[in-house]
Amino acid sequence: MGIVGCGGGSGSSRAESSQYAASDPNLSSQTPPIAEVASGDSGGAHRVELDWNIPLMRSDGSYLPAYELNGFEIHFQHDRCPKDHVIQIDEPLQSTIIITGLQVDRYVFSIASIDSTEQHSTYYVAPAILIGN
Repeated sequence: MGIVGCGGGSGSSRAESSQYAASDPNLSSQTPPIAEVASGDSGGAHRVELDWNIPLMRSDGSYLPAYELNGFEIHFQHDRCPKDHVIQIDEPLQSTIIITGLQVDRYVFSIASIDSTEQHSTYYVAPAILIGN
């Protein structure tokens, strides 16, 4: 999944950062926390790998059967370009993604699960990371 410049990348730009909820350790079983964020430089293009847990519960605390999970939505922004990049993942059992083509900058990533009724969980906001120093 590559990102080119400020306007590049896959997905649509449709949400502002105001929709992000603050990260809450009590929600870790309800939303897919990003377990590992690793950046690397591959031939001059910076990348980040995001790994998360498949949720077992909805944000309201009720059980979320795997067959009712539709996928995930990842948002990210960086300091030089406040545009919100959105990546839609339609594979409910996918738990990792590598995003390539990133510029040297500070990034904020957030992720929410989406169920079969298109309800989004609370967004988990990972701590900001600095890529490419």
